Amino acid sequence: MNDTVANAAAEPPTGRPVHHASNLVVLTRDGRVLLAQRDRAPFLGSWGLPGGVCKPGEATLAVALRRCREKTGVEVRVSDVVPVSSRDEGADEAGRYVTDSFVVVLDAPVPAAAGDQVRAVRWMTLAEAFAEAMPWDHADILREAIAVAGLAGF
Repeated sequence: MNDTVANAAAEPPTGRPVHHASNLVVLTRDGRVLLAQRDRAPFLGSWGLPGGVCKPGEATLAVALRRCREKTGVEVRVSDVVPVSSRDEGADEAGRYVTDSFVVVLDAPVPAAAGDQVRAVRWMTLAEAFAEAMPWDHADILREAIAVAGLAGF
């Protein structure tokens, strides 16, 4: 259990909203990951996982698939997607955030293009990706996704 989860478990209810977000880790069998470069703060210019905040009533898997398509142009089949984690990200002035992460493994990189709220998209080797200063806890989520996908040899 990480510190954020432990702290959240000890917090009394605040009455503030809980926001849900999700992301999709798109990996290839040869050890590449699809990352999107943010075009806004926070973390302007950093490379991260495609995803976003859910609208009220929206399922996190649907958001992960939609935001991946909108940000990168990459569409995947829902039947190929596997859950990775659900993380309590802590709270800020807007409320608490919980992020659900999913992974899909493709045989090879597919064409991708920058879309909504990103400067660029790029297939990176895992070594290249981990050399980047990823936003929030995306590096941890990527590590978890690699393990869930059975690609730990990379």
